Amino acid sequence: MKKDIKNLARLLNIKNKVIFLGIRRDIPEIMSAADAYVMSSAWEGLPMVLLEAASMGLPIVATDVGGNREIVFNGKNGFLVPAKNSEELANAMLNLMRLSPEDRINMGIWGRNYVIEHYSLEHIVDIWESIYIEFINKKFQKIDMKLLHIVGDYKIWWGISVNSEVSSES
Repeated sequence: MKKDIKNLARLLNIKNKVIFLGIRRDIPEIMSAADAYVMSSAWEGLPMVLLEAASMGLPIVATDVGGNREIVFNGKNGFLVPAKNSEELANAMLNLMRLSPEDRINMGIWGRNYVIEHYSLEHIVDIWESIYIEFINKKFQKIDMKLLHIVGDYKIWWGISVNSEVSSES
């Protein structure tokens, strides 16, 4: 496939404008040198690479598949386009690059702030913590949880006492 793509670049006379990077271990450095990020997938789950691109402050053009719309918001931090539509993808890329550098930077800042607010380790730990507490409360009806320590950004719960009237059977 790599050979076919290189041949296509040659046939389209863009060989001198395309760089095939291969496997890299310096992705943060490469992303920090970019002006934007483009994802043209036909399907996705919730792609970590979009979270990474947004956290690097890059405006994004992505196809509207899978969880991409959970990260990319049209006009706020990038643009979503229909999957398998190269014309729409190209137009969105051009529209993004036609924005002023200040507007692209503001889109990147919005995206970075969104990722920090919704996908930071602290936020995810809080979500999981609330899920566990909800489960325990449902399971045991009454619970007395005492906060023992706050270590860094982590809360450590200690001393769970369950109402003695509640059966320990599942």
